[in-house]
Amino acid sequence: MLGFGDHFATKSRRYSTTHKALRAARREWRRATRNDWWNRHHPAIDDQADDTETTLIVADLHLAGIGWNTTADAYLAAAAAAARARAYRVLAREEHTTA
Repeated sequence: MLGFGDHFATKSRRYSTTHKALRAARREWRRATRNDWWNRHHPAIDDQADDTETTLIVADLHLAGIGWNTTADAYLAAAAAAARARAYRVLAREEHTTA
């Protein structure tokens, strides 16, 4: 519901656990399960062990902007969307009459 993993519910504070505790337990279980699976399917190779840690940064994202730069850009985008909608309606009408 609303993108959250837990349910919104009314519950007693005195006799119940908190959602924070449930999420923490779930997170730990997932980590343990994932690590167990990884260790079973990818055994460690001792002769290739490397103690140095490296971090590879693949991309660095920056916000370029939000919305249209000018009202003309917004008008052109709306006009293009309207043209696509008209073309779709014409195509749908043709498909309906030929089918």
